[in-house]
Amino acid sequence: MLPAVAAPGHAPALAQSIARIALTQVGAADSPAATSFSEPDCDPYSTLVGAGGPNAFDCGLSKTFNIQDQNEPWCSDFVKWVWQRAGVTQDIDMLSGGASSFYTWGLRQHQELRPDRGRPAVGDAVVFYPRGRITRRSGADHVGIVTGVNRDGTVDLVNGDFIGPSNISVSYDERVHLRSWASRIWNRGEQWVLVAPPSGRQPAAPALRITGPRVAVAGTSVRFGAYGSGAVASYQWTFGDGGAWDVSGRAVSHVFTQDGLYPVTVTATSWLGTATTRTLDVVVTGVSSPVASVPDVSEWYSPTIDTYLFRPAAGRLTAGRRDGRHWRYAAVPGRPDRGSGLTALSYPDPHAADAMTPHAYYISHGLLSETYLGRSGWTFSPLAGRPAAGSAIVALASASGPSVFYFGAGGRLTSSAWDGHVWIISRITGPAASTAGSLALAATTSGPDLFYLHRSTLLITHRAGARWLTAAVRSRLGVTPDSPLAAVTAGAHQVDVFFVDRTGNLAVAAQGRHGWTVSQLPGAPAVTPLMAAAYPLGGHSTAGMAAPVGIAVFYRTRTGQPGAGHPGPGRPAARYSAAATYWSRGGWRAAVLRGSLSQDEAAGLDSLSQVRSAPPRPRAWLARSRPGRTG
Repeated sequence: MLPAVAAPGHAPALAQSIARIALTQVGAADSPAATSFSEPDCDPYSTLVGAGGPNAFDCGLSKTFNIQDQNEPWCSDFVKWVWQRAGVTQDIDMLSGGASSFYTWGLRQHQELRPDRGRPAVGDAVVFYPRGRITRRSGADHVGIVTGVNRDGTVDLVNGDFIGPSNISVSYDERVHLRSWASRIWNRGEQWVLVAPPSGRQPAAPALRITGPRVAVAGTSVRFGAYGSGAVASYQWTFGDGGAWDVSGRAVSHVFTQDGLYPVTVTATSWLGTATTRTLDVVVTGVSSPVASVPDVSEWYSPTIDTYLFRPAAGRLTAGRRDGRHWRYAAVPGRPDRGSGLTALSYPDPHAADAMTPHAYYISHGLLSETYLGRSGWTFSPLAGRPAAGSAIVALASASGPSVFYFGAGGRLTSSAWDGHVWIISRITGPAASTAGSLALAATTSGPDLFYLHRSTLLITHRAGARWLTAAVRSRLGVTPDSPLAAVTAGAHQVDVFFVDRTGNLAVAAQGRHGWTVSQLPGAPAVTPLMAAAYPLGGHSTAGMAAPVGIAVFYRTRTGQPGAGHPGPGRPAARYSAAATYWSRGGWRAAVLRGSLSQDEAAGLDSLSQVRSAPPRPRAWLARSRPGRTG
């Protein structure tokens, strides 16, 4: 049981409040649990103070605050949050994720900050430094809070971001001799500096409200707004996916590139240096492709992306990982059936402590199966579901977990979804598919949209409440009977689906407020498949306007000709190139990507997947524009 706030004499009310709040947080811990600072250090306080720079990759939900944690060394964020919660507002904008920011703040308040000097008081911040001269540029090791001062000269401390036997947490350390205790925790000669909270009346902080959606789709521009009262000087935003995309402004837009749960924060700072932070957790859904990307958070301040590419080889499943400019492949557990569909998806996996985990889905011995990278390595697992031979497979990650879609017996569209405990198989109403290998999926904020073919008719299936509804996407351009399909989300409720029309040209059906508009595009895929992607044009965040997003569809074509069409008599088909049709400057353009593919290589998925794993750079393509037409 924690003691009441103790002090020789009566501490000011603000100081008492600081100590009381700090003591209530003892035991608050990282999610997921960590016992080393080499692991993700995920805490709620970095989110609560709107710290710039952290990210939510591989982090869980805070049990204390029910918000998404973020990965950052957080002792300073913790002390800042406690001070703010107790009512400290004066120059609070000077406090950051660095413990030394409290020293700088103290200098601003004209406090006499002398190493290993002064009488501790309840509510003080104690900043710890290695031996040597201390200046405002010196790096500090830690900052804690004094919650009690004892008659023997020792103090009681509450410390955020301390390693314990089972987790990193807020700890309570009583009857501490500051110098000897600090030397034992860090290094011999460790110094301490006392920074007192303000004693005068505090200026008012802005009142603040945040607006925005709680559900978004990866690859789309999402709008957020902030409404503050008082003399607000700035609004600063973070989005939980790394400090590179932080932006300022009252109204902003952001493009999330991967599914997951992200804490969006806005901090309103007044001209007096007072500040208020509000948070909004956003669930981002995303769809599968042959490529799965996961963040590497070994350096919290600069996460990189590891990309995995799955393909069958000699009856085995292989996973490729990009090593610089090349892919390095290795066999992993799993044996896809011949002709099996194959797709990949990354999502925060509860079985891996909510770490972003790559999963590959395919058919093995007639069963829906997966291979995933867990904490103990690659693992194979059969799932509930029996896809038809040769069925395409697509998957979606949402807040409830993954859902996998395929064609079952009789060509009926079927899903296998994880409900948090078991996989549930559901038959989706609608006509049977005429081409088992043609299936596309796009995510919207209201649920998935699925596209497939029935007797040369393109169908869309979407959920309406508890039911699935199916409708035709009609076009005078027609659809090639065995056309490959690809879909991409163009907005919160808007989808583009790509296919090959009856003349062998690429076409798109674009969803609008008044139905579908079908247009022929430049480019004629020579062989399957199609792959579509949405990607940020420039930065992921913008102020005052929608973040620009590009759309591209990739396919294979005869070497050097985006519109060469299907090979036929008299048309040698020995070499193929990867090509792309993309939206640029108000129109669709076609481009051949550098390099060529043999016909055998063109039969696989890997080459287009390699293109899909990196954002397109149209300037590097050999572009040849062709006009399109609408049908």
